[in-house]
Amino acid sequence: MKKSITIACVAIAAIVCVLYSCSKDIKENIKGSIVGTVNDDTTGEPISVAKVLLSPGNASTVTGDDGFFFLQRVGCG
Repeated sequence: MKKSITIACVAIAAIVCVLYSCSKDIKENIKGSIVGTVNDDTTGEPISVAKVLLSPGNASTVTGDDGFFFLQRVGCG
């Protein structure tokens, strides 16, 4: 359960970062990257093979053995 909560928190933080950078006044297509690490909330150990999904959007990835993930070219437009 705590692993799911941690993954959800990471996903929410990523969404907020992307949406915060988006504005209706932006006329150009802005892309960026999101990087992070998914860790167990109780033990602090990295979680491998955790799916990280950006929503809204279709960007997703899976964490490595060290819990690290990298989403490329995500953003507005």
